[in-house]
Order: sequence, then C-alpha cells, then structure tokens
Amino acid sequence: MSALNARPSHQTVIINRSWLSSGYLDLADTVSELRPVKHAFDAGVKARWELIINVGRDKAFAPSSGINSLI
Repeated sequence: MSALNARPSHQTVIINRSWLSSGYLDLADTVSELRPVKHAFDAGVKARWELIINVGRDKAFAPSSGINSLI
C-alpha cells in the first residue's frame, strides 16, 4: 500500500479485484468488477493453450503458434 501512496500524481492506478480491502479501493483511480456472463467452461469446454492471452498494452499472442498481432 505504501507504493500506491507514494506514486506520482500523474500515475493512474486501476484495480480490478472487488475483494480487496477498502484501503486499496480508496487509493485506486478506477475500480472494475469483472464477472462471467457466459463462459465456455460452463459448457464443458476444457482449457486450451491456443487461446489468445492478453499480455498487456495493445498486444496479444497465441503461445503455441508464436503469432503476434494487435488486438
């Protein structure tokens, strides 16, 4: 929490976990709550390594194929 308190004023903090203590939520500039609406796992689809994984910023990749592409 001290790192968040000491951050520069131009740095934005985004938290996407609703179960964090209110102290962390109070420090955040943006708080999101993600919840599944429909998920393939509910239909029995097993996890697949080939699914695209978000790696941050504006890039994504498919690990098994090594293909890089913009989202």
